[in-house]
Amino acid sequence: MCDACGANVTSDQMAMVGATSEAGRRTRQFHALCFRIWDNERHLLDRLTA
Repeated sequence: MCDACGANVTSDQMAMVGATSEAGRRTRQFHALCFRIWDNERHLLDRLTA
């Protein structure tokens, strides 16, 4: 399941998987497009709070 949109990530879709720096290092999974959106928002938030 995609952590961004909540839809299932099927075997015929490209997915991005990674670990967070949070305690416990929970693994996150995203559709490739959802990852790009999430990553862009994350970097924008970093710039706005710096």
